[in-house]
Amino acid sequence: FEPIIVAGDTDVRIAIEAMELIYNTDMEVIALATRDADFLPIISEAKRKGKETVVIGAEPGFSIALQNAADYVIKMEGKSGQSEGYEE
Repeated sequence: FEPIIVAGDTDVRIAIEAMELIYNTDMEVIALATRDADFLPIISEAKRKGKETVVIGAEPGFSIALQNAADYVIKMEGKSGQSEGYEE
């Protein structure tokens, strides 16, 4: 028997682990490497709990809503993988 893992399973796992980190009082910053707006509730909850938030993503398809919600945004560039920098 081999487990079949699909994208939705991975998203759920990331969400569970992120929520555990958000409620960990030792954590000050939550960073997510994703372009997917489905993770917007994680950023919102982290900010509600007083955490600084960072999203790391690339175009095309980097959610504008996710970028607007985060305290810091790191945009990865094309195939080189070099960072464009971060924005507040």
